[in-house]
Amino acid sequence: MKNGTIFEAGSTVINIPYANNSMGISLKIPNATEDHNLQCQVAWSAKPYSYSFFVDVIEIISQPKIYALAGSSAVVSCRATSNNEEPSEMYWIVDNKKITGETDEFHPKQQKANTSTTLEIKHVKTGLDTMTCVFVFGEQSFSTITPLKIIEIDITRGAALLNFPGQSTAGCTLKGAESKPDEVYWMYLGDKQTTGITTSEYFVNNGSQATTIIKDGIDHDSNITCYFKWGTWEVFKNVPIEVGELLLPGQVFKVGEKKDLSCTIKDFGVRPSKLTWKKAGTVLNSIDILSDNTETQWKYPFSSVSSGDAGNYTCTITMGNDELVKEAVLTVVDIKIEQPVLTAQYTSLTLSCVATLYNNVQPDINAYFKTFKINTIDLKKTVVTASQHVSELVIPEAGPENETPYTCVFQFTRPVVINIETAPVTPDILTFSTPPTNQYGKVGDNAKFTCDGEEGNSEAGSPSVKWVIPDGTEVKIGTSYTIPIPVDGLTVSCVITYNKTVLQLKKEVKAIVSNIAGPTTVYTTNKNSSIPISCSFTADQDTGVTPTVEWYLVTGEEKADLSAEAFKEQYQITTGEYKARTLNSTLTIKHSVTRTSFDKKVYECQFKLQDQVQLHQAVLRVLEIILDHPNPEKAVISGEKVSITASPATPDYGIIPTFRWLDSKKNVIGTTPTLYFESVRLKDEDTYTAHGIFIANANGESLLYDTAVQVTVKIKAGCFTGIVKNIIETLPQYVENGYSKEVTCIVSILFNHVSSRKNFHFIATPNIMYLTLSRGLV
Repeated sequence: MKNGTIFEAGSTVINIPYANNSMGISLKIPNATEDHNLQCQVAWSAKPYSYSFFVDVIEIISQPKIYALAGSSAVVSCRATSNNEEPSEMYWIVDNKKITGETDEFHPKQQKANTSTTLEIKHVKTGLDTMTCVFVFGEQSFSTITPLKIIEIDITRGAALLNFPGQSTAGCTLKGAESKPDEVYWMYLGDKQTTGITTSEYFVNNGSQATTIIKDGIDHDSNITCYFKWGTWEVFKNVPIEVGELLLPGQVFKVGEKKDLSCTIKDFGVRPSKLTWKKAGTVLNSIDILSDNTETQWKYPFSSVSSGDAGNYTCTITMGNDELVKEAVLTVVDIKIEQPVLTAQYTSLTLSCVATLYNNVQPDINAYFKTFKINTIDLKKTVVTASQHVSELVIPEAGPENETPYTCVFQFTRPVVINIETAPVTPDILTFSTPPTNQYGKVGDNAKFTCDGEEGNSEAGSPSVKWVIPDGTEVKIGTSYTIPIPVDGLTVSCVITYNKTVLQLKKEVKAIVSNIAGPTTVYTTNKNSSIPISCSFTADQDTGVTPTVEWYLVTGEEKADLSAEAFKEQYQITTGEYKARTLNSTLTIKHSVTRTSFDKKVYECQFKLQDQVQLHQAVLRVLEIILDHPNPEKAVISGEKVSITASPATPDYGIIPTFRWLDSKKNVIGTTPTLYFESVRLKDEDTYTAHGIFIANANGESLLYDTAVQVTVKIKAGCFTGIVKNIIETLPQYVENGYSKEVTCIVSILFNHVSSRKNFHFIATPNIMYLTLSRGLV
């Protein structure tokens, strides 16, 4: 037996078995309830041998029998006691299944510190009688059974009749109780009920007891609660009370519709035996209802509603000797859009909808028109009489877009929420096939007006066109009218009359003086960038529409749209807001231009109003000067004459520039077109800049444009000629105020009075002058 062997409370330890030459003894501890320190001794030849060990008694404590109501939740608990150890595991067994974690039905919780466990049963159901809790200490397991007693409460009845002689009755039956409740009572809206309660005897064989309550005055769906109580513990059940009703809502029907009045019973505990329809006290029909009939709704049909069907209707149901009556008002509406709907374009169109009501009740009404394109349109609503409503939709300037089906809708909110609609009506609008439009242009430009009307229907006839000025004078007959635009513009009306109706089409239009301003020539210099070309539109009168502007590059007969993606890298278009009848736009050439690529390009701005276009063109002229220099890459020999002449590259523009010549130190060395050196010296080698200054007249303003070109003059020292008698006397001509050159010359030198031509390499500096022979001295 090992030290610390554990005994369950109330058990015994029996037998330590023999093995081979061993022997054993056993000790029985009846009803062990406390821990023990034990020792066994064995002696041979008076020599004792002993072994000590400790006995730990474990006690499993569970709740007594737990009572729970079927359908509700319950919690059972279990605890183990030990002086020396904590359990290594705790769990529950329910229906032979080990419960270790939360499920849809159970939620176990363990607390190892006090060796206890609980099990929450989320929904108690019949058959769930016992739960077993298990504690594991080392290699041993200990368990106990916790009994669960399930009590049931059945609802036996719950119903009420509204406006019907009788009372609401509710009942509960207790089942499965092991003893008679100490108290049975009812609660309604927080109050304990004291009257109308009947409770049966308690039946021991099945633990049942029934109770009922008869309650007056319940007029809405609610709950009444029965309680069964033992000491401080009780169970209860909510009994729903469904209030019976007879339903016959008021209705609004449209003349000509096929409709039904409906009478409905709801939540009656007793079936009716008869139903009677009446109008204004007169019986319309009576229906016998068989006892096995399960219908809850009966209808009174109208095959085609007429104004005479309006009135007060009653539905009467018979239950035994009692009757339940419900009354409703039927309102009949005759609704229509007045005809004919014919008007002319640009004149006011009025759609009138009339709803005539037949009954003695004034309902709440909201009316509106709708089309297939527009959901709702606001309108004016006028009540003409107590039984007639007129709603009008006014369209100030009707056009072809209004030739669409319109439906008039009356929304009723009392006695029932419902929409009553007319059949769709499509207006017939006499329209311009070619409507006149405002014309724009400079003073003296021709304003070309055109106008024509569509062929009328059978009610209108054929159109004829004439032109009228504001004082009523007829100035032209026909579909077109052309007139030069005067300084103040002009106003004229196109009038179209039809031979079968007094309706006429009339639209006033104007010839408006408008101008486009901008430079006709834009000057820039070679390799310049960010060159703006501006253009503006101005109208003398309100145009009524906003002009748009487009820019084009004109090449012969072709025009390229500069807003296209291909031109966005080179050009930028900036257009302002149309204010004070003026719109400004600027085209900017973003990158540097060259005369060969951009000179004489034509740019066009187009201002568009409706279908008319006014345009303006500007030509770009690139100013540049060129140099007349025979061979700028070849060095000039010192002592020679040098002449470089600057001139305009585009003399045909008629703009002659003035010139300035600058050296690399920005010194002005000349103001004539030609830079001239009579005898170039070594010190004259430099980079020279010729500035051409153009003064161009653009739109009456003199603008100065400065363009420049550079040239580098390269100079090399020259060789002397003739026979050198004294080289020392000759060399200084290659040294010029600090300038030095290394040259190779072919010279004739007199040696011993003998002339010989040899290649000599002269090196001349301000301090050293010497002569060497290229290939040795001969």
